[in-house]
Amino acid sequence: MLKLVKVKGFPAVRFKRKIIINKELLPKWFEENCGEYGDYDY
Repeated sequence: MLKLVKVKGFPAVRFKRKIIINKELLPKWFEENCGEYGDYDY
């Protein structure tokens, strides 16, 4: 999950050691990016 948070455009914000993921935008992001980041290259 830490690698996924670093992907550009992923609906998350980091506050020091805490990661906040926008649960309303997450399904839309997955729908639009399905299969795009399988190897987590960023």
